[in-house]
Amino acid sequence: MVTSNCSAATARDSISADAKNARPDATSAPPNESLLVGMILAFTALLYAPTLRFGFVYDDHLQIVQNPLVHSWRFVPEVFRSHVWEALDPGDAGNYYRPLNVLWFRINDALFGLRPVAWHATAILLHVVAVWLVYILVRRLSGKLLVALFAALLFAVHPMRHEVVGWISGTTESLWSVLFLLAFLAYLRSREGARWMVFSCALYAAALLAKEAAIMLPVVVFAHAAIYGNAADNGRPGLLGRRLSSAIKTAAMYAPVAIAYAAVRIAVLHGFTHTPSTLSWKELLFTLPSVLLFYAKQWFFPIQFAESYGHPMWFHFDLVHVLLPTIGLVAIVAFVWFWRSTLGQREVIFAVAWVTMLLLPSLDLFVFPEGELAHDRYFYLPSVGICLLLALAMDKLAHGAVLAGLPRKWLFATLAVVILLSYDTVKATSYWANDYRMFEHAYEVGPRSGKARNGYANELATVGDYSKALRIMQELIAEQPNRWESSFNLGHVFYQLGEFSTAEQYLKRAQQLDPAMPFPYLYLGLTYLRMNRFQDAEANLRQAVFVRPYEPFLHFSLASVLVIEAKCDEARAEFRQAQDLLPDMPHVQDQIDNCGKPKTN
Repeated sequence: MVTSNCSAATARDSISADAKNARPDATSAPPNESLLVGMILAFTALLYAPTLRFGFVYDDHLQIVQNPLVHSWRFVPEVFRSHVWEALDPGDAGNYYRPLNVLWFRINDALFGLRPVAWHATAILLHVVAVWLVYILVRRLSGKLLVALFAALLFAVHPMRHEVVGWISGTTESLWSVLFLLAFLAYLRSREGARWMVFSCALYAAALLAKEAAIMLPVVVFAHAAIYGNAADNGRPGLLGRRLSSAIKTAAMYAPVAIAYAAVRIAVLHGFTHTPSTLSWKELLFTLPSVLLFYAKQWFFPIQFAESYGHPMWFHFDLVHVLLPTIGLVAIVAFVWFWRSTLGQREVIFAVAWVTMLLLPSLDLFVFPEGELAHDRYFYLPSVGICLLLALAMDKLAHGAVLAGLPRKWLFATLAVVILLSYDTVKATSYWANDYRMFEHAYEVGPRSGKARNGYANELATVGDYSKALRIMQELIAEQPNRWESSFNLGHVFYQLGEFSTAEQYLKRAQQLDPAMPFPYLYLGLTYLRMNRFQDAEANLRQAVFVRPYEPFLHFSLASVLVIEAKCDEARAEFRQAQDLLPDMPHVQDQIDNCGKPKTN
């Protein structure tokens, strides 16, 4: 339990106790710790600087460019009353209540408009801040400079960061991670005064509003208090029962925040979670080992990265995909447990607890559709525990000859790791340069993934490679005839080819398969426009607007048809609605001014 009358003397005693518990470096500390940390942060920024040339990619178009909530302060109340996709899928059930994430996008838009270079700069900045906080955390936990330096470097340069830094929408992970780390660091200082616990609870609330995975903070605090001892006993070892009781009391201080968040989330989402998959508990248990082994493989063998891997669900016991991954996981845990006394028992136990607890929300496979079970970005904050473990192991090289104030063996080994990982990181982030490159690579990595095939075929059509696009799409629709995307994409390609009758057939099929999607209505309306069937075009575009009323481009398209039909008052209303949703939309004012006027050559 945290007391509010901590005196300066108590704080000094606590710091002294930390110093006694911390093992000193094997060599004298380098003369300028701040310089070394600054070099790590500068190198991190430089490593990801190529992303400044990237544009908006993939979900950026929907979450940012076409999202009206991002483009006006007047929608801020709506941000706190809706899930992430509410503006694009009104009335649809959602699992992502992340108002602070949307507010972060709004701040970027207010400062920089839709200039992607600035958005990528802030993505780099968030990652740099996270690296700095990881350094502070590990320095505090281990008491060793070299351990903290290596952990921060590893966290900074590992190629599993490619989504978080290379993709603007991936900043969801770095944003909530920064807030979570700040909340945990504030807890660590709570022995200096009750105000730090207040700060920790406030930051916990902010982290929850950035991403729901932050709900695990009280559990992490409990683990730390139970393993290290907390402010109630100033870190002194004690009876297990007393320690656990004290840890429970400390973690319970976050309960009001968690309860308030749960109440708001349930009110907004009409339930705490929604499960799009029909996975059973047995199938969950069969699938989990391969998902966990996937993360281990990605971390320790960082060879191949993509946005999506199409990880399958396993519905039956399988030697290769269930038993062998389970054996592999048991072997990893046994290896870490065997080395715990060598690396530092408390640090190892806490590092394992950190990884397990923070990965747990991403292992709730019930809330993920098939093919979306595992992503590199989900391992962003959990990987801090792995960084701590590997940094403790690397510290065994911190002896012998010294070079530039650092143990030579440790320095050369660290440089080798950083160089190898940095090469992979530059390569992995390069796939986020644009939509074509991203989907092309996703198709190379997962040629059977429906999302990768759909996306790549669309990009092929965009650049005019219709024959290859049609081949992929026709294969996909033969395999998945009841997915609306397959029919829609074929209709879209035939629309681009000018084969309007064939386009009409596929677009109508897409409407039947998912009447809640606006895109089939949009392109069927545009198809009818090209066929001079103006009333049919208007009807479909009105339905598109009805399905997604917050989409400015739909209002613009409907208004353009109304202009052709000389329905100027209605056209002006739709144009103004488009401009209201996206003030920077080009050509709207010209259309309003010219509606009803005869065209001149």
